[in-house]
Amino acid sequence: MKLEDDIPDKLKHLKTSTGGFKVPEGFFENFSNEVWQKIQQAQVEAEPVSPSLSIRLEQWLGTWFLPKPALALASLAILLIAALFWLKNPTGSVQDQLAEVDSTSVKNYVLSNIDEFDEESILESVKEVQSPVDMLPELPKTEIQQYLDDAVNELDEELLEEVF
Repeated sequence: MKLEDDIPDKLKHLKTSTGGFKVPEGFFENFSNEVWQKIQQAQVEAEPVSPSLSIRLEQWLGTWFLPKPALALASLAILLIAALFWLKNPTGSVQDQLAEVDSTSVKNYVLSNIDEFDEESILESVKEVQSPVDMLPELPKTEIQQYLDDAVNELDEELLEEVF
């Protein structure tokens, strides 16, 4: 109990002592205004500065080089390159492809698959093909007659007997 009796005496002693820190006069009168001014200055100074274009571009590009976006970007690039290559190098027109096929291959194919063709499609394809007679140049009748006469004169009797 002695300790409790000593506390009021020590507090009285502190109250009467002149040592320690002394608050300047008028300090608390303008204290709240000064604090608000300092807070407002700190807010003005701390306003975020928008990053420059190069920094924003660097940040944006940096997100694309993370593993998942980089994989998606690479896949997209491969697909685009493949599509451009395929579109740029077409296999050629149908006429160009048919020009590369020789007539014996066509004949063998048609003969081996004759049952799969209907008569109408065959007749239509034959109509589209020019006949050899249409490909000949226009000749005067006198030249044709001269050619036929020469051909008949060159025939010998043995050949005519074999044919007829």
